[in-house]
Amino acid sequence: MAVVELESVASFEEAFDRIDSGFDALAACSDFTVDADVLEQRAIRAIRVAERAKAAAAAAVAEADRCGVARRNNVRSMSILLARSTGAAAQELAPYKTLGLWVDAFPAVREAWQRGEITDAHVKHLKSLHNRRTDQFFRRDQDMLVSHAKLLLWDKFQSDCNYWLLHADPDGQLPSDRELAYGLKTKTHSNGDVEIHARLDPVTGEAALNAIEHEDQKLFRQTTNDPDADPQLTALSHRRRRLVAFMNLISRGFARQDGSHPIPLINIVMSEAVAEDLIRRMTGDPDYRFDPTTLPLDPDDIDKRSETARGTPIDPRRALPLLLIGQLRRQIFTVEGKTSNYSSGTRLFTAEQKNALLVEARGRCSTPGCDNPWIMLTADHTQPWSTTHHTCICDGTIKCDPCNNWKSNIPGRT
Repeated sequence: MAVVELESVASFEEAFDRIDSGFDALAACSDFTVDADVLEQRAIRAIRVAERAKAAAAAAVAEADRCGVARRNNVRSMSILLARSTGAAAQELAPYKTLGLWVDAFPAVREAWQRGEITDAHVKHLKSLHNRRTDQFFRRDQDMLVSHAKLLLWDKFQSDCNYWLLHADPDGQLPSDRELAYGLKTKTHSNGDVEIHARLDPVTGEAALNAIEHEDQKLFRQTTNDPDADPQLTALSHRRRRLVAFMNLISRGFARQDGSHPIPLINIVMSEAVAEDLIRRMTGDPDYRFDPTTLPLDPDDIDKRSETARGTPIDPRRALPLLLIGQLRRQIFTVEGKTSNYSSGTRLFTAEQKNALLVEARGRCSTPGCDNPWIMLTADHTQPWSTTHHTCICDGTIKCDPCNNWKSNIPGRT
């Protein structure tokens, strides 16, 4: 047995040596190729060789995982072990094991991939069709599906696969991981940028895409046919114009029937001194002297604030378009940074009062250490309304719902 293993190792090393020599020869002879047909064939062959290499790598990683190589090296997973040796990211290596183990059950898929006739993208898509409900049909139809992968363009291949899935899994039940993936997530970066990631089901997604594309085309026609169109809008890339279209849809969807909004979609908190400095800089006031390398901003100075209501600092120049078209509302702060009071006879804080308190609190819960998100914030009475029967901004603060409920009407809690 030991002799067989040694011979196997020797042939394994010899095979990889031949592959390395082949790549060296290919690199040496390709530098002087200028014929278009030759270059096309070279690109096609290179992609097929790359796919064969991926298939071989998947098989090798899967076999190593089955043999417990990671555990023998006291490492949690094969992807981590390989990342240490190759310098690649572990999450980029993990699919090799997953695909390698999966294709072992489906020889038609494995063999086509190993021959470079289909790509790893085809394999991943075929794998997405397979679950416990479609297993018997996938085993029966794997040759047909592989044939489609070989012969069809990608869009047609995906479409045919999706139709096959409707027949193989007619109840339409989604895998739990796909069901859980539907939704929208937002992330606010440290510089204030907001990242939005959403995954929609096919019906909702089609509606969203159609709405965005329609709005995008409307913007494009406006900027193309109107000689007086805003130059900044005309210069937008397709990607940025789609973002403007998306925001237009959000703004319209948020509006009441009369066109007004329940609350402002955005609040720019800018002191009068900063606004005046911005306008005089942008208009080129010849009598205005300023240092072009600095801005009159200071987070601890009430007269030098430029930020969103959530407290995210922004460059005043980015707020200029809103400053020119938005509605201005004056809010007076005391020396201590509290808003000058005005009162209302209602039990609840009005939208204007809550907005003023949000600006004052910079979009954060007033409970020290609490970092609950903006959506959970509410205006709260510092002194319980049940004892004062009075609602004014001087008696208001911002709390998140959990902190507000915790405080409740219990003496001593703030």
